[in-house]
Amino acid sequence: DQGELKQAMKTFNRALESFDNLGLNPSHEVFSTLLEVHNVLADEGKYPEAEEALKEANDILDRMQGSARDMEA
Repeated sequence: DQGELKQAMKTFNRALESFDNLGLNPSHEVFSTLLEVHNVLADEGKYPEAEEALKEANDILDRMQGSARDMEA
């Protein structure tokens, strides 16, 4: 249902903002979920929104990789 998808996206975006506001590093699950969001939006033809989700996923991947490098040092 379209209404449920919109509500789920709002909730998910609030959760991402909370991660950022608290200075927490999102997990692999958040990254994977963003990729799924990208796929759903792209399938619906919502390409600008899909691109934004993909950019967010890339940002999270960069942060996760940076955290992993910091732990190795």
